[in-house]
Amino acid sequence: MKTVLKYKMHVVSHTHWDREWYRTFEEFRIRLVTCMDKILELFDQDPDFKYFTFDGQTVILEDYLELKPERERQLKKYIRQSRLLVGPWYTLPDEFLVSGESLVRNLLLGHKIAKRFGWVMEIGYLPDMFGHISQMPQILFGFNINSAVLSRGVEGEHKVGTEFFWKSPDGSKVLAVYLVTGYSNATDLLRSGNLPYNSESVLKIIKNIKDKIIPLATTPNVLLMKGCDHLLPQEGLPEIIKGANRLLNNDKTIQSNLPLYISKIKEYRPRLEIIKGELRKTKKREIYPGTLSSRVEIKQKNEEVQSLLEKWAEPFSSFAWSLGMDYPKDFLWQSWKYLLKNHAHDSICGCSIDEVDKDVVSRFNSARQIAEEITWINLEKIVQKINTFQGNKKIKEKGKLVLVTFNPLSWKRTDTAEATICISDPKVRYFVIEDLAGNTIPYQIITQQNMTGRQKIYTKQDDKKINAVFLSRDVPALGYKIYRVRPVQTQPKFPSFLKVKGHMMENEFFRVNINENGTLTILDKIAKARHKNMHCFEDIGDAGDLYNYSNPLLDRKILNPKKVSIRLVEKGPVRITFKIDMRLLLPGSLTKNKKSRSNRLITCSIVSYISLSTGSRRIDVITEVDNKARDHWLMVRFPTNIKARYTFAEGQFDLVRRNILLLKTKRWAKPPEPIWPQQSFVSIKDNKWGLTIINRGLPCYRAIKNKQGTILNLSLLRSIGKLYNKDFYIMKEDGNCIKVDAPFTPGAQCIGKHRFEYAIALHEKELEVNNIFRLAYQHNIKQRVLQTTEHKGSLPCEMSFISIEPEELIISAVKKAEDKDSLIIRLFNTSQKKIQGKLQFYKKIEKARLVKMNEEVIKDLNIVDENVVYFKAGESQIVTIELG
Repeated sequence: MKTVLKYKMHVVSHTHWDREWYRTFEEFRIRLVTCMDKILELFDQDPDFKYFTFDGQTVILEDYLELKPERERQLKKYIRQSRLLVGPWYTLPDEFLVSGESLVRNLLLGHKIAKRFGWVMEIGYLPDMFGHISQMPQILFGFNINSAVLSRGVEGEHKVGTEFFWKSPDGSKVLAVYLVTGYSNATDLLRSGNLPYNSESVLKIIKNIKDKIIPLATTPNVLLMKGCDHLLPQEGLPEIIKGANRLLNNDKTIQSNLPLYISKIKEYRPRLEIIKGELRKTKKREIYPGTLSSRVEIKQKNEEVQSLLEKWAEPFSSFAWSLGMDYPKDFLWQSWKYLLKNHAHDSICGCSIDEVDKDVVSRFNSARQIAEEITWINLEKIVQKINTFQGNKKIKEKGKLVLVTFNPLSWKRTDTAEATICISDPKVRYFVIEDLAGNTIPYQIITQQNMTGRQKIYTKQDDKKINAVFLSRDVPALGYKIYRVRPVQTQPKFPSFLKVKGHMMENEFFRVNINENGTLTILDKIAKARHKNMHCFEDIGDAGDLYNYSNPLLDRKILNPKKVSIRLVEKGPVRITFKIDMRLLLPGSLTKNKKSRSNRLITCSIVSYISLSTGSRRIDVITEVDNKARDHWLMVRFPTNIKARYTFAEGQFDLVRRNILLLKTKRWAKPPEPIWPQQSFVSIKDNKWGLTIINRGLPCYRAIKNKQGTILNLSLLRSIGKLYNKDFYIMKEDGNCIKVDAPFTPGAQCIGKHRFEYAIALHEKELEVNNIFRLAYQHNIKQRVLQTTEHKGSLPCEMSFISIEPEELIISAVKKAEDKDSLIIRLFNTSQKKIQGKLQFYKKIEKARLVKMNEEVIKDLNIVDENVVYFKAGESQIVTIELG
């Protein structure tokens, strides 16, 4: 007799909670309170209603208790009993638009809150992110999470089962549950409208779900996700399940949860496919690449705040703490909270209504204000500890002004630094900047102006204030170096490698010619490569929405401006800058039928400042756009003769390689598009030359091959007027979807003035990966210079708080440990080889440990010479070290 396989249907009651989206946070919170009240009521009244999963987030607990603080004990009761499942995240973030460190902090905060309430769901719940980053398994593994539940981006050229192993570049591996039919495949199941439960509709719905999942099932377990966006729990669910089981022959339905489902999968030990790296395929579900470029302002603000927290506020608060000062833990976490609330996928992606965007910008501003103030406070505390007399044997002959230059990066750095210098003596007309050895440092004056803000602390109202840029050489890693300002009688002159002739400028590495049409011809003097028509603005029509770009049926691509003027605006021994003033005539909008761009032309001003500095391996660009047109996509184009097969873009703790040639697909939900995410840079190379485009808060690029070579396009702004162009459905409280018109988003047209910062780096093909990271980080993370006077202190004039070797290692975080009086240092290996690392602290180390990302101890590390620790870092590995 043939055995009939018995399947177990795991009904997971849940809700997917977008904190803000097509309604504001406060509007959705009204529904949140109703939903949470209903859950607690069901748990109180129906002991058979076993579980409810609240979307893997913990921010909802804070949001709810702000209005219902009396319910905290009740929440803790059911979370401790594992009936209400929360965590591991604080918010469900977009993975590609945020930094790797912010993902770690999201999990760290999510765990902290969930554990305070009694229990955390230790599953990497990723149900609706728009694709998944390569290092997510390693990040999850750092929090003892060995499984993940995910949907979008998974299925491409592989036929993926309902489970597979997902591996990061370092080899970290998690069991991944693939939501084949999404996180709401059982929304229609057992609704109140399907009662009584013995009706044929229940069996029909179950059969439809089984038919879709069973061909891909790896075990006799089937996952039925009973829930959807902002959906309340189903009353009477236990009784309905009992009734369904009476009608089923060989199968069984149970109310379950994700940890229980995954435990059953592991019991069977199925042979599973292994998939490595990022997941951005679109065979089954869209990943919405247009969100990478929607509402560019919030992407730029996000980069600014992340950099402030990760590179300034936390590290220098930690160093000040190590010197005996208080650590501003509460303020730092408050800044992180504002930031992480904005990392929710609908928020940071910019695919929300205009009112939500305003709230997002407001939270970024709050996060920035806290981080900026914390940074200045702690830099000033450190400055007061420095013995600026040291090395000055002729104090009376030299001036008393001192500049302290801070470097937040984990390598010794030579780069331009901008300083505001206050000269209080009205008789002083000229000055020189000297290092400790008395060497004169080249500088040039940018402007002279009245002081504003924090710098007034060191000045008087009648002081002479000068903004200058100087070449700051060999500033120690994660440390500082002082320079002295000395008055002189005559205007100083400095030797320089910089040359200017007509519209040409040149340094040791590049010769840049500015063409009549505003484009650049760049000669790489080291690689002997010449590239023409670089930095050309490209504008195309966009009939899409905040989720996706869509070209109009009849489009007009605009490449060349009508009016161009070129002017030298800055010339000195440190930096040369040309201003290119352009007028771009753009169609005002799409036509009413959205099939083409209108004939009505609008003049949009584009001003680019092209700068070349002494000793710099990059060409810095600041572009200011006054956008007056709608329904278009503005990019800057870099055509090359580089025959590249791949792009190499910075990801989260990783360098991600992507094929430029796209897959040939049929019947995919969305054909692949040449639109990709990046953090701070993207590179291409062939067997001769390489090109890197660095960006500051511009996370979208396109790469296209032609007969001449490869074209890189950096997205500047997309102007879009509607949230969604397709059918838009809203989930009602009873679980029914209603079709509505998607909201208009006039704010997303990005009308007004915008400022973009990026850089061009041409190089030989052999340029090491770590050097590309360094080029990019030095562009994005400027040095800070504080002015002080000569005074005594306990710290030397030049010092590195933390240094690390070899060059392949980059420090991503320095912070005080969450629950100990120790420091946490996190770093990642940019290379694809195992290396021996060396970390040196500025003072004696009592204890050193290798820890996980959740700061749980793995093992002790040996301390050498009191302040040196050696460790191993595997290929693309993220390493976290605790110093006590």
